[in-house]
Amino acid sequence: MYRFPDLFAGAIPMAGAQVDEAAGKYAAKIGNTAIWTFHGTADTTCKVDGTRGLVRELTALGKNITYTEVKGST
Repeated sequence: MYRFPDLFAGAIPMAGAQVDEAAGKYAAKIGNTAIWTFHGTADTTCKVDGTRGLVRELTALGKNITYTEVKGST
């Protein structure tokens, strides 16, 4: 999606997000690709706060993103 933004109509990433100063750079590269991301609240490997933050950042930048948080799931 990042490398080929015109190739995909949508993406469904599952957990693993981190927020950093590069969020704006990535947002510019993904174009208008629709995103629906998921993350479990009980994930101890990759904390849910990273995905929450990235969703906030992309939403603030006007990206088409939907977030589903799965309570108690890893």
